[in-house]
Amino acid sequence: MNQAIHRAKIGDVFEVATSGGLSYLQYTHEHPEVSSLIRVLPGRFEERPKNIDSLVAGPTRFVAFYPIRHASRQGLVEWVGAYSVPMRDSMMGPFRQPGRVRDFRTISWEIWDGQRVVRDVPVPLPDDIRSMPGVGVFNHSALIDAIARDWSWSIEHDEYLAEEVESNLQISGRNVVRAERDRG
Repeated sequence: MNQAIHRAKIGDVFEVATSGGLSYLQYTHEHPEVSSLIRVLPGRFEERPKNIDSLVAGPTRFVAFYPIRHASRQGLVEWVGAYSVPMRDSMMGPFRQPGRVRDFRTISWEIWDGQRVVRDVPVPLPDDIRSMPGVGVFNHSALIDAIARDWSWSIEHDEYLAEEVESNLQISGRNVVRAERDRG
């Protein structure tokens, strides 16, 4: 991506190339202890859509913590423009995330609002918690892979982990550490 380096700001939209086409990310929040929170916008395109406004105003495919500022400096993403973050995406969280994991299966969940964590929410999840977006930290390769595979947090995290294990792919350190801790 050959463009002058842009210092990422909240609301900025970036283009990222995947094996399935161009995808778009919007930078929505900065968490001082985690990273930049982005919205992955739906769709993959052969060329940049003419009306990015409608794409930004539309739904969110999934959210993820992703080092957008670093990616921008490294030329891994290309700045498209500055847009308002939709009202529905203007607050951080709440999010659900796996809590305790045993044998690569989630046995309890955590609810996190960016500041506080409610731990040991039992399985099965009530519908109101099940419908919360999931959240995780993605490096560039993991984000590109998730986009290319049409992955989203609506797919249960357990199924994602089990699929990764069966494919002999690397699993994020946090989940492996938790799984190993729960086994031990």
